[in-house]
Amino acid sequence: TLAPGMSAGTLTVSGGPVNFAADSIFTVEINGTAVGQYDRLVVTPTGSVTAADGALLALDFDPLFTAAVGDIVYILDNQTASPILDLFQYGEGDLVGVHGGLKWILTYAANTGVGFTGGNDLALMAIPEPATGVLVLLAGVLALRRRKA
Repeated sequence: TLAPGMSAGTLTVSGGPVNFAADSIFTVEINGTAVGQYDRLVVTPTGSVTAADGALLALDFDPLFTAAVGDIVYILDNQTASPILDLFQYGEGDLVGVHGGLKWILTYAANTGVGFTGGNDLALMAIPEPATGVLVLLAGVLALRRRKA
């Protein structure tokens, strides 16, 4: 099990590869969306990152943490030129959890500190649950109808 920090923290690996074996677990605590409020693994440019079939990603959301739609946490800052080889139990764009009324999806193509695309980092993004999106859309349509009436 790899769990960066005692509480939310950052673990930096330099000069060597990070290989998550088939029976390993990468545990990430998420208490907020600012650096220092969630666990991060930073792999410097001289390393590489591999996650074998069976390697697990375990997320631990703080019950008091409240996120907004579009919030991103960059949990694996892969500073190497190579993408993460193989994947944890999740594929690109998979739903990895629900917390605070929001769904969290995963990408292996984030660019730490820049966005959810354009890089080779592992990140999570908060998105609305479909039911919430439908209710917001319905409320907007009803508001427009009332204005016209």
